[in-house]
Amino acid sequence: MAELSLFILGIPRLEREGRTLEVERHKAMALLAYLAVTGAPHRRDALAALLWPELDQTRARAALRRTLSALNVALAGNWLETSREMIGLSPSAPFQLDVAQFRQLLAQCRTHGHPPSDPCPDCLPLLAEATALYRGDFLSGFTLRDAPAFDDWQFFETETLRRELASALERLVHGYGMRRDYETAIRYARRWLVLDSLHELAHCQLMRLYAWAGQRNAALRQYAECVRLLERELGVRPKTTTTDLYTVIKENRLALPVFKHPSHHLPTAGEVQTVPENFTRPTAVPLVLTTAYSTLDRMARGQLVGRDNELAKAVALWQRATAGEGQVLLVSGEPGIGKTRLVRELMGIAHSAGARVLTENCHAEGGPPYAPLAGIIRDTFENPSDLALPYFILADLLTLAPHLCAYYPQIHPNPALGPEFEHQRMFDSFVGWCEILAATAPVLLLVEDIHWADGGTLALLRHLARRARKARLLMVLTYRDTEAEADDTHLLPPVLLDLNRERLAEAIRLARFTPDQTRALLVALLATAGDISPEFLESVYRETEGNPFFVEEVCKGLVEQGKLYETGGTWRRADMQTIVIPSSVRGAILARVERLPAPAQNALRLAAILGREFDFETLHRASEEDEDILISVLERAAQAQLIGETTRGKRIAYTFAHALIPFALREGLSGLRRQRLHRRVALAIEAQHPNDFESLAHHFAAAGEREKAIPYLRQAAERATASYAYDTAVQHLQSALDLLGTGGQIENRQVLLESLADVYRLRGERAEAITLYQEALRLGLELEKGEKWTAVRLHRKIGDTFNHLGKGVEIEQFKEMALAGLENGLKLIEDEPSHIESVRLLTALANYAYWGGYEMYGPNSALPVQGEHYAQAAVTMAEQLDAPVELSAALESLANLYSTHQLLREGVQIAQQRLALGRDPRFTNPREQVNILSQAGVALCAVGDYAQALIYLLEAERLADEIRDWGQVIYTLNRQIQCYFGLDRWEEILQIEEKRLALAERYGRDRIGRMCFQCGVSAYVHGRRGEMELARTNREEAYQMMATALAPENWLPIHHY
Repeated sequence: MAELSLFILGIPRLEREGRTLEVERHKAMALLAYLAVTGAPHRRDALAALLWPELDQTRARAALRRTLSALNVALAGNWLETSREMIGLSPSAPFQLDVAQFRQLLAQCRTHGHPPSDPCPDCLPLLAEATALYRGDFLSGFTLRDAPAFDDWQFFETETLRRELASALERLVHGYGMRRDYETAIRYARRWLVLDSLHELAHCQLMRLYAWAGQRNAALRQYAECVRLLERELGVRPKTTTTDLYTVIKENRLALPVFKHPSHHLPTAGEVQTVPENFTRPTAVPLVLTTAYSTLDRMARGQLVGRDNELAKAVALWQRATAGEGQVLLVSGEPGIGKTRLVRELMGIAHSAGARVLTENCHAEGGPPYAPLAGIIRDTFENPSDLALPYFILADLLTLAPHLCAYYPQIHPNPALGPEFEHQRMFDSFVGWCEILAATAPVLLLVEDIHWADGGTLALLRHLARRARKARLLMVLTYRDTEAEADDTHLLPPVLLDLNRERLAEAIRLARFTPDQTRALLVALLATAGDISPEFLESVYRETEGNPFFVEEVCKGLVEQGKLYETGGTWRRADMQTIVIPSSVRGAILARVERLPAPAQNALRLAAILGREFDFETLHRASEEDEDILISVLERAAQAQLIGETTRGKRIAYTFAHALIPFALREGLSGLRRQRLHRRVALAIEAQHPNDFESLAHHFAAAGEREKAIPYLRQAAERATASYAYDTAVQHLQSALDLLGTGGQIENRQVLLESLADVYRLRGERAEAITLYQEALRLGLELEKGEKWTAVRLHRKIGDTFNHLGKGVEIEQFKEMALAGLENGLKLIEDEPSHIESVRLLTALANYAYWGGYEMYGPNSALPVQGEHYAQAAVTMAEQLDAPVELSAALESLANLYSTHQLLREGVQIAQQRLALGRDPRFTNPREQVNILSQAGVALCAVGDYAQALIYLLEAERLADEIRDWGQVIYTLNRQIQCYFGLDRWEEILQIEEKRLALAERYGRDRIGRMCFQCGVSAYVHGRRGEMELARTNREEAYQMMATALAPENWLPIHHY
């Protein structure tokens, strides 16, 4: 087979024997590059989601098949290995990849037995060959705008390869410089500098090389270029060491490098020449700003004033946390009261102590479920460490932060357990991750503005507070109590109530400053020796009422008006008669904004629509300004200390200095203008971030475009449901229903109601789910041609939901309606060909008969007999459809009904059938496999075959523990007790109790309770061992459990074991 070569360092190119091959589809090249660089096969679903995130799974897989076909045509050979589920490159094919060659050459240098910074003579040709392969950045000029996950993977690969290239060039500069081959060293130094023109070390190395090569003027010009770039791009001067090196070269005092041995490193400025003590450094050139803004910069901002007691309490909690007592600190207060300033002071203390500080904000505009925690995970992963994480924890962290999945293609999702258990497992994994981090260094986890947090984030933070009590962890949460208390439906108050009731948190509520504290703040802001006039203090305090942010905004406004100014190092103010202080913080902010040029005001108002944090690309697309003009006005706003610049991955982002600033800007707009700006922002996000469903729904709804908002709300709800953020999903679906209105399309309303009912069912609120399913059914009757299978599905869902009701009042309320609905569904499927929904409906009817036959309709009810008929029909139809999962469920229902007639041997036969089904390769649900094993054990236990039952129950326990399904582990342990009891193996029963205690320690005693049977058997065993006190305690516990569940006068014979 002819050799195939893929070149992706630079513009991507595919060759066979030197001849370029054309790849027609853009995504075919992306697929080939991804498979080649990752070097591993991938699941089709993962590749489809990576490259076609906007499509559903079926359409994405179809697009993948078409792309794979195009790629096979271009390759014309057996270069790919594909199966029904996996795609990868054939390991036996002669395939060359320049990225792999580049990294192999660098890896060879690491085998030479010396530090990487000291290249030996054998390293230099390898490094030179590697850098020659690097013809350009990774996939240069190539992008997939509609596949952000691939785009992110490409970005991080590019950055990694650029760092590797920079390291290789730096070593080549060292190596050739020490060998006094200056011409070659200069060539590599120039290339090194091209990678990062602001890298001062590269500038210094090039200056030395020019000087050593006798090109002194070139060295001095290089310094001038360094100064120019740093001032233009960063607004800073070079470091002292750079300036010192410039002076040494200028005065011809630079010594030649000392060639001690072949691997000697290039000397630093300090090693080359010591700067004389009487040496005078050049005077720094100040950055020229307008007078008002340069004065603002001289204000002493950010000092913590008037919060000594609060800080002392926070520090005490931090010290307890570092000693291994996990703590939670709640910091509350009105907007602008100084919550952030206090917690940032605590962060500084933690940083200085070598702690790991994790921080993120919640935003009023919302975002994906768990957005702040996903941000913390992302920031941690983008700063690599040697921390080893278990596979299953990493998989769940990727569920919380799905945008990181592309960087870990080898990590597949954890096995499915069902929503409730997957939800708990994901929460436990986050706690486990925090505990692993805290084991290496104390952790301060800060989440600000949790009054804007989604329900999933709040639930996970509460879970962390409950579970991490022995970790070196302090969790700090800030919120506005005014917002949380004003809304009865707010998600935060119940969480705060739980934390306080369970004594999991300490609280600090920040009050407004007193006049004396306000005076101290003014003294700190203006860096005076205490010279604040009483009339100025009174005027400021009267309007601000001691709100620290308001005080600071007033001072900034007065500076910008020239009413507060600095002369001779002292702050002066104009006559008090000429000073007007705004009566509200909003007025103070708007007054400051209105002093900016009109383009800056317009840009800030548009940015405020985007939210407290915004990225330049989206703002530019939404704006009508030229790029250079927009950059200039943002720089002006930054100088006015209204916004600040930050970096998010590969994008430059901006953040308003305080959350009140964008709020004031938005509130200052008319309703029509605000609506129009929301539309511009929505269209910009739709073009750049089409998967940001939450933001798109928010902005299109605010723009009044419900036809656009509703589909995005549905997609946002689906994403929230997939990550178990059920509260958030309910909010999105309810918002969609509100937008649709009572006069909206019936079909759309029916779909939304069914989706909302599904979420309520997953959330455990089954009565509410049944009511919503009924409403969806009623709407279907209003349609002229209602979809039959939709009605069947809704009837079935009502029955399934009813079968899991736990409250007697609810059972009584819905039992007749549920049965009538199932029977109506049965009429709908009469004379219809076999259908998967028919199997599910018949199984639901059989389960209804099993769960409710005797309890709801009495011992003479014929319902269980009818249930056997329905179960048999479901089994027959599932066999016809060759549907193993539905067949297993139908068989389980039939076995349950047999057990009501004591047909125990028949139950064993069904268990054997289900065991065979579990080996079907299409049967991929491990939790169902655990269920099949445990039910086989139960069936054998019922006929007295305890030894054989134990084999299945032990295997079920092992598999359940492997997938961390603690509910199934407990179930199998309780069934094992029955077997050991039947086999007279008393010691094993007590060992099971030890296992249960270990599980309670691992997963929490609120989850791992005891069954009354387990307590009763333990009482019996302790009695046989003569441990009468333990026997009495266990017997009383068992009795209380039974009596609480059912009054003793209503016990059946089996209850008197």
